[in-house]
Amino acid sequence: MSKHNRHDPRALGAAIWRRVRGLLALLGLGADEVAGGQVLPRPLALGPARLGAAFSLLLGLSLAALPRLGTHGVESALVLGVFVPPVVAVAAQAIARAARPVAVSAAAILWRATQAGVLIFALPFVVLALNGLRVGHCDPLTGFSFMLLGPFAGTLLSAAAGCLAGLLSLGSVARTLFSLLLPLGSIAAALRELYATPGVFAYGHFFGYFPGTFFDPVTELPAPLLSLRVISTLALAGLWLLCLAHFDVVRARLFLWPAPGRGVVSAAALLLLSAVGVCGAYAPQLGHRSSLAFIEEELGETRVSERCILHVPREMRRERLEQLASHCDFRVAQIERWLGLRQEHKVRVLLFRSAAEKKALMGAAATNVAKPWRGEIYLHERPWPHPVLAHELAHVVAAGAGRGPFAVGGRLGGLLPNPTLIEGLAVAAAWADSSDQGLTPHQLSRTLIERGRPPNLDDFFGVGFFGQGRRQSYTVSGSLLRYVAEVHGAEALRRLYGHGDVQAALGISRAELQARWHAFLKRVPLPPEALPRARERFAGKGLLRQVCPHRKAALKRELGADLAAGDDAAAERTCGRLLELDPADDGTRALLVPVLARLGKEQEAQAELQALLAPPTAPEPTIDRAREDLGDEAWRRGSLQQARAIYAELLASPRGRDARRQLQVRLAALDGDARAGALLSDLLLGKPGEGTDGASAVYLMRELRALRADGLPHYLEARQLYFRARYREAAELLSQARGLGLPSQELVHEALRVEAIARTASFEFERAEALLAELARASPRDPATQAQVQDWTERIQFLRRDAPGVAPEGARSPH
Repeated sequence: MSKHNRHDPRALGAAIWRRVRGLLALLGLGADEVAGGQVLPRPLALGPARLGAAFSLLLGLSLAALPRLGTHGVESALVLGVFVPPVVAVAAQAIARAARPVAVSAAAILWRATQAGVLIFALPFVVLALNGLRVGHCDPLTGFSFMLLGPFAGTLLSAAAGCLAGLLSLGSVARTLFSLLLPLGSIAAALRELYATPGVFAYGHFFGYFPGTFFDPVTELPAPLLSLRVISTLALAGLWLLCLAHFDVVRARLFLWPAPGRGVVSAAALLLLSAVGVCGAYAPQLGHRSSLAFIEEELGETRVSERCILHVPREMRRERLEQLASHCDFRVAQIERWLGLRQEHKVRVLLFRSAAEKKALMGAAATNVAKPWRGEIYLHERPWPHPVLAHELAHVVAAGAGRGPFAVGGRLGGLLPNPTLIEGLAVAAAWADSSDQGLTPHQLSRTLIERGRPPNLDDFFGVGFFGQGRRQSYTVSGSLLRYVAEVHGAEALRRLYGHGDVQAALGISRAELQARWHAFLKRVPLPPEALPRARERFAGKGLLRQVCPHRKAALKRELGADLAAGDDAAAERTCGRLLELDPADDGTRALLVPVLARLGKEQEAQAELQALLAPPTAPEPTIDRAREDLGDEAWRRGSLQQARAIYAELLASPRGRDARRQLQVRLAALDGDARAGALLSDLLLGKPGEGTDGASAVYLMRELRALRADGLPHYLEARQLYFRARYREAAELLSQARGLGLPSQELVHEALRVEAIARTASFEFERAEALLAELARASPRDPATQAQVQDWTERIQFLRRDAPGVAPEGARSPH
């Protein structure tokens, strides 16, 4: 507008109208554009494009209502990657078809389709960005990167693929179906990979990245996603060049042969698309898919036992491998007896060196996984006996009662898996391994009744399983399925697992089952520490209600590094960032208390402790850990009376077994000889962020023997040896410790338990059985101890019948 017309109302109105028309044109809602003398449809002028835009907008609004999906992140990127590219492909083919009579270039059509695709993608992208401003973005840069490398890249490819379909001489329905072939085919191929390979992750050029189990946090962009998008760029360039080379402007369609003078362009397109195919052949090596053969090669060692096929790291010692094979055989036989089933085929066990290696090769990190339909389980190394092996084996053995292609429990022939039945059966079958701090799932479930929150089957049966905290869902489901087995029998449990219908399987309604189960739980003995322990265990949120889980996991990993480095100033800053994300994170606040104390900020440390005590009060074990850490800091400073007072007060309150034993050892150190107390301080506390190395621990415990007349030094040395698989030596020291006497009955019970396990590992079965019997007599009203005694007794009977010829590592076979 010239300065002479600046104040002319009509000129001003015309200028505003031009701006509005420009905005409408940008959104594809204005009139069609004239290009090269021909009319080309606006990006969102056609019905399919407008419907696609409306759908994507509704999708974005729906995601904004869910805490875990409401901002830019890996999960929301996956949802958009699944739904937006197919919609864009349909819109693009409609634009290409409408442009064919216009006689414009293929480049113009491709560009217009790409504009439409970007606008369709932008609607949910902007909705989630605005919602992030409202609720707070977790990690804006990482979230944006997942959006860019996920659905946005898939949108660009879908626009090109849709154009290709629209420029073919096909009918309307055929064009639409052909446009959907690549984006939906990419999803179908990923589903096939998830079913037919060990992998639980998936990469696809159109949908992007499926991370596998959502229980594992994704703290950074995976490198395979970056390499995938390099290949996607080749595919996009190949599709564009293919359209440019084979499109005839006069006849307005694609031909099999390139247009005159465009043979080089066609050859370049075919070369790029061939390169994409070659990269696909090396997908396992690139980390884009999983492969059993590739995993076997990476692990390097295979051992076939009576009931299992074990793929393990090649460097695993033979004694450890034989021990693992025997453990697997025993668990399969034990679960078979409990379920009343026969596992016809050997179970394939893939044991990875670490959670990181498992994540790279099959997609799950900290989460252990079973695929019952493949007869495979995937674990990472843990000390013997592996605490999760029985749980995962139960999934495979239970396939004999499962149905459908996944061989799991659920309705509609297993096509609708029921996580309550699937995970609950595994917890129930691995009962001895399912206890937590001496509390069985029955006891933990009863605490919900005592707190006035009785578990309701309607809340967690089926998909409601994911609405509760993970630990609560697993525990309550395991208690329910164990009750069904104990009261109704294995056959009824198998019927319930296979069909998911309580009435048909048990002959009673779901409400009646719940009432009887609750009545049973009320008769389960409950120790004083159960309520506070269960409150802490069940504090987590349901899967979809979690806020910023990936960002919090990254910060907690950073906090662990700060603490390991002894950098308290950095740890304070990291704790602050975590509490900004989630002010109700009691665990982080409890860690902050001793950090502030070490920095000399006593008042601030006490303020954070008071924040834990203020309503809503943090779980008692969380508060107690913070107070115990303050006691440790007092001990390090030489304030022995203050430390003793804190420990004594904590010991007087309900505590879990491990926590009570740790306090008892600390008090025994403070109440004894000063030199012995100093040695125990070095052994138990050390310097912040620094553990005591093995050589120093041996020296300290040997010195302690000359200063203490009881068996505490022998007990502590035995535990060091036990965790290094020196079972025979550990057992002898534990026997001596019990003979010399230990400071508390809890320590005596633990010495009995560990010695029984060590004797079993050393093939000293009679002595192990005598120790287990003594442990059972000492704990007549302790369900968790009784379950563990029964479990180890069954193991001894199995080993006595089928004793391996090679003793476990650190032991010699009596044969």
